[in-house]
Amino acid sequence: MTPRSLHLSATTAERFSPTIFLLSLFLTSSSIILSGWVFRSAKIGVTTSLMTLFYFLFKHYKLASKDNILDYSLIFFSGLSAVFFDLQGIYLIAGVMLVLCLLPRHEGFHRVKIIGLLSATVLIRLIYNYVVGPYLIFRINGYYPSFHYQALDIKKFLIGIPFFLINGFYLFMANLKYMLGNSDLLMLMLIIFYFIVYPTTKHNISSFNEYVSNCNKLRLQCIAIVSSILLIFMNSLMFFRHPPLIWQDVQRTYYWIPMIVVVLFGLSLVVKDLAGQYSKKAICAGLPSKLFRELNLKEGDAVKVTQGDVSTVMPAMLQENLADGVVRLSAATSSSAKLVSMFGNVSVERV
Repeated sequence: MTPRSLHLSATTAERFSPTIFLLSLFLTSSSIILSGWVFRSAKIGVTTSLMTLFYFLFKHYKLASKDNILDYSLIFFSGLSAVFFDLQGIYLIAGVMLVLCLLPRHEGFHRVKIIGLLSATVLIRLIYNYVVGPYLIFRINGYYPSFHYQALDIKKFLIGIPFFLINGFYLFMANLKYMLGNSDLLMLMLIIFYFIVYPTTKHNISSFNEYVSNCNKLRLQCIAIVSSILLIFMNSLMFFRHPPLIWQDVQRTYYWIPMIVVVLFGLSLVVKDLAGQYSKKAICAGLPSKLFRELNLKEGDAVKVTQGDVSTVMPAMLQENLADGVVRLSAATSSSAKLVSMFGNVSVERV
């Protein structure tokens, strides 16, 4: 048995604290507090449905090894409630289906089934909107409703699309800025560039596994970019339909909430990934260049560290600033706690 890498389980705080922090920042916004009882509830309903949907989609993607009827049911009804609460729900569920098509392959994740379920929710909503609803209104009130109010002048939108896209981008950035503590807009754009665009320029590939990992990261970054473009386009359509959205008192209250919960989910995944990378680098056996080459290791490979009669297994990390014959071990971890002393002679061998 020769494991190529050691997967260390993070603590509960490491796994959930970034998400809890972002969620608390989101839920304590004045818009959320006021919208529940001062404004209409449709956007709040879409937001709640999306939060539930994202939770079960993420759970199924990361943990599923077989079909789970309960998860499928919750995914379906979360999507169904989102599309029935508001037209934003239809747009966002369609966007979720597009993103699902772009996700890296994962064993146990039944992409086609989930897209089929979400497509069914949109189809049910359209049937109700254009067939069942008008029929019920006719039977009860004696007339058929007009859909003129819901119609968009596509020709007018296409003619002025640069103007609408600029305002859609402004709404996207302004609301994101507001959600993240009203931070400086330029700083916010630099942060987005660092986390989404800059990583795509890194191509340190030395093995097929690293190539696959790099391709998956590039795909996830493409998903982030595509999702942002879809949200900007949604804001452009909303501004075209209702120009007062650009007013400060309107854009801060109600319409932005479903969009931000999508951004919140993406940010929580980014922060979780960064926290995981830091955790893996912190819990390791740091080896000098000479020993690292002698053992023919790659970063993350498991090594057995022995001190006296006690041994522990840790992931190896190249630390070129260490002198030959020196090994640096992470202290105050469950792995290093097994050793006899914090200082002393140790032997290192590849597992």
